[in-house]
Amino acid sequence: MLKYMLKLRLLLAALLLTTAVGVCNIACCSSDDDATEQTSQKRTELFNSLKAIAIANPDGFTVDATTLKPITSGYAVSVADTQNSFLDEGLYRVIDYVMSHPEINAYGGWLNTETQDYYYDATMVLSDRDEAIAFGKKNGQPVIFDLNTMTEIWIDGSD
Repeated sequence: MLKYMLKLRLLLAALLLTTAVGVCNIACCSSDDDATEQTSQKRTELFNSLKAIAIANPDGFTVDATTLKPITSGYAVSVADTQNSFLDEGLYRVIDYVMSHPEINAYGGWLNTETQDYYYDATMVLSDRDEAIAFGKKNGQPVIFDLNTMTEIWIDGSD
């Protein structure tokens, strides 16, 4: 009985201490679970939205990473870390990458007419052509896309 009372007092003291400093383990676990659930829900919502955008735009799209609204100006450059992302697994890979890299400002998608695979990319849209070309070279991209004219720009100079 004495051992039980000692454990109870220690538990109560620990609870009071952690509550006093605002670090209650129960709340932390609950908060972490809530955050994980919210992230999972956001991921699923993004997947469904981007899948619908891809279906509505079979030739390709570039949308803002926050609003999912089409971007119609600037230069779109794919990020090397999400190369070869296609099918559902590829789309989830791109979503996860963009969610963990807030500097990425767009999602892109395009149909590879040779393989008929629909590719998804984490994309940077830059307003300056030279910056876009430099970012493309850094990411090993042979081509960037001019959203103003809807044309490819070959980085080696053969527009």
